[in-house]
Amino acid sequence: MATQAEAIKFLKSNYQAEDVGDNLYKVVVDYEDNRSQLVFVGIFEHVITLNSPFASEDDLSAKQALTATSDGMFGLKQFGTLYTISNLLFVEDLDASEFNKGIHFLAKSADDLEKSLVGGDRL
Repeated sequence: MATQAEAIKFLKSNYQAEDVGDNLYKVVVDYEDNRSQLVFVGIFEHVITLNSPFASEDDLSAKQALTATSDGMFGLKQFGTLYTISNLLFVEDLDASEFNKGIHFLAKSADDLEKSLVGGDRL
């Protein structure tokens, strides 16, 4: 992929991506064990942002969320009232497998955090 338009086309062709505005798309990754995980994909001119929630402010304090993610490879962000792990991909040299792996690895990591910290499958 080399452009924002190509990245958007790829996302819409390979996922049920809901456009939520401002270059942001909502994707749900389903798993065989009846679990699923939400991923917000932001597609901009030069970068793609990936954010997957694992808990809300009602579930954990900010310190607990930071502690739970401090040994991981992803960043921590607050997305409204949700705590998310995040990653960044560069559009210019991104290929399809990197895009897919980025979404799925982030989603699985967030789902594992949600399972261990909150229990259930709400996000």
